[in-house]
Amino acid sequence: MIRIYAVNIEATKGNERPIHITLLGAVALIVEPLCNPDQLPDEGFRFSALPLKFKGDGTFRAHALACIG
Repeated sequence: MIRIYAVNIEATKGNERPIHITLLGAVALIVEPLCNPDQLPDEGFRFSALPLKFKGDGTFRAHALACIG
């Protein structure tokens, strides 16, 4: 999983998303933006992204949850 401290991992102008394509092609999970990711430890937590059902949206929205311990 890649954590970032921004709304998006790359510029949002235009339709090209080279960073997304590269990371998703390497089977990396991109979750953006997260609330308070700095409060998570480097290890010892479980992360879940529960998908929300939206139609006609260009992104895949989810509820992000973390359980520490």
